[in-house]
Amino acid sequence: ESYYDNLIVEYIPVDGGWELLDVFSGVVDTLYEKTEYTALGATKIRFKFTSDRLYSDRDGLNDSDGACILDNITISDGVGVYNYEDFESYDVGETNAGIWYAHRSYGYGDYSGLASGLVDKDPCNSNFGTVVMFFDGSPYPSIEYPGLYDTPFYHISDAAQQDEMVLSPPIDLTRYSAACDEAQDAAIPSGELPGLYTTLLRFNTYADLPYVNQVTRMWYIRNIEGGCPGRWISTQSGYWNFYSETKSWENEEFDISSIVTSDTIQVALGVVDVFAIWYDPVGLGDEHTPAPWFDNVRIYRTAGRPGPAWTVRRIDMFQDTFPQEVETSADPMEEFCRADMANDVGPYDDYTRIDPGDSAVVMVAAPAAGGLDTLATGEARVYCHVNVTYIGRSSYPGPKPELYGPQLVGTYGSYVSDDGDWTVLLCEPARSSAGNIASDKFCVDMNDSLFTRGYMIEYYFKAYSLDGNSSTYPHGAEWMPQSPFRGSSNLLEFTCLPTLQVVPGMLYVDDFDGRGTFNGTVQVYFDYTFKLTMPGADPFPDRYDVCGPSSGVSNGIGAYTSVTDASSIFCEAYEVVILDSGDLDRFTISEGTEHSDKSNDAQLLVDWMNVSEHKVGLLVMGDQIASDLAGSEAAVALELVSTICGVTLEHSSHSEMTGGMERGGTVSPIVQGRLGAGLPFSGLEYYAYGGCPIINDFD
Repeated sequence: ESYYDNLIVEYIPVDGGWELLDVFSGVVDTLYEKTEYTALGATKIRFKFTSDRLYSDRDGLNDSDGACILDNITISDGVGVYNYEDFESYDVGETNAGIWYAHRSYGYGDYSGLASGLVDKDPCNSNFGTVVMFFDGSPYPSIEYPGLYDTPFYHISDAAQQDEMVLSPPIDLTRYSAACDEAQDAAIPSGELPGLYTTLLRFNTYADLPYVNQVTRMWYIRNIEGGCPGRWISTQSGYWNFYSETKSWENEEFDISSIVTSDTIQVALGVVDVFAIWYDPVGLGDEHTPAPWFDNVRIYRTAGRPGPAWTVRRIDMFQDTFPQEVETSADPMEEFCRADMANDVGPYDDYTRIDPGDSAVVMVAAPAAGGLDTLATGEARVYCHVNVTYIGRSSYPGPKPELYGPQLVGTYGSYVSDDGDWTVLLCEPARSSAGNIASDKFCVDMNDSLFTRGYMIEYYFKAYSLDGNSSTYPHGAEWMPQSPFRGSSNLLEFTCLPTLQVVPGMLYVDDFDGRGTFNGTVQVYFDYTFKLTMPGADPFPDRYDVCGPSSGVSNGIGAYTSVTDASSIFCEAYEVVILDSGDLDRFTISEGTEHSDKSNDAQLLVDWMNVSEHKVGLLVMGDQIASDLAGSEAAVALELVSTICGVTLEHSSHSEMTGGMERGGTVSPIVQGRLGAGLPFSGLEYYAYGGCPIINDFD
């Protein structure tokens, strides 16, 4: 993978340390030649490969021949050849060939094991039974968990880090456990097997995994065909973003239907410390805990959802957007809005640019049905259904045009049909960053020179399997009742902002999108709040959904200020902004640095508050926003928290500050309006409920 997996060529100069000659990244097939002028009488040369393990052949996204292949190495000067090696005289598997030898880093160690009676810090749940843990033999006694040990640390001396898994025995998916335990003592009736369309992996995780450490849990499955195990794969695509400081047991469930291709599978649960890869942006990695712990691992097969199985990341879906290329426009408000994915696919360390992917991408497969159905021309029958509705207040004398049909097609995908409202587009195979077709992944794009502000684009995906069944993502997109709240249904959607529908202009930034429910728990409450407090036929303000808000992929409201003059549009359109990040403790309000991501949301809000000619108002909500921004060194973070919001951070957790679980800390504090004549909330009191099932931190 470009930028992340590297073949490094080094040599030893005069000072005796290794010095870089070259770096190769991505998919490269080349005849390489390098001339280095040196007065050394002797030196050494080495080829070193490093990888972050993501988006590689290990997680199935690139089908390569391993890390790298070297052949025909020649070392020479102006006089003659010192050494030439084509390896032809050596057997496959040998690790020494002439002056060349292969070396792998030493193993880190095995710290997995079983333990019982562990005292956790979850105030709502207790588990004193036997669990899987990864600190057995660790040399680091835990301060926060007396009597336990923290997962071991990254070894700087040899660049080693913890990366281990515990494996299940082979699991026969044609059998089940009558007693719901580990014994598969009964056969599933053969007549029922074809109707079991969905395979689910469920397990419990004790999560006390601070983000700054980059110690996280992982899971994989592998298919076993004819006794031969395949590669470890996951619907998460090796994307390790499970971090939590909640100190709680989490119930996790994953639909693995799209990656199960055999009647026998194995499950792996593990821990990985990626501090060696990501330590620059996130901190010192010195707050290890005994977590993660695993328990109650289950595999289910269920009926009722025939057709292909889907694996979709919200960051791969289309993102709400603003007009683009407005700097020299005569009417910036009516410039085109691009249809791009939420995920920034540019170099992760280049903070001068944000490059969102140009298409939406889904993973869909039908292994139980023998595969996806195909057209006579060979394309898989994977479609995107699109409906474009104008919901804004038009600045034209007449209505804006209705958009449907072939004009919707963008760079990827092709037009199939339309009924005047819904347009059907055929998706095409997606490609990896190296240009290879990615297995079971499909993409579609929409016209980037068509949509203008005020258009809402609803869409869903549909695929057909060889057995004649079909399914959609989101599930039930074609038959579930639609929500009475705009943009809150079981359909995907993105909106070209601003709509200018609500006057004065109001924007709600949902920085908790898709978490807890399909639309996100925060939006569920705000929809009803807006309905009750804003009278009118369609009372909803503009809403900007931050797709995958915990992923930090540079898609906040500030993303557009780095490529356009959208800040002026922002000032003109909005007098009120409400931002709610739920219980997130990272990427709440990004400030354009390594502390968060490239999207400088804080700068946009500060500029808007300082420059707008309107009498503006900002409501910031979220359990850990002050704590998150206090950890940033960016001046704009301090300005937003201290100068604009008038806040001083006292503690990252009100519950811990008042005693915590051990000393009866307050989990539902009383919020009081400031007393005084004429103050709008004088005498008002209410509880901020922070109790079970999830204890809120409330900074």
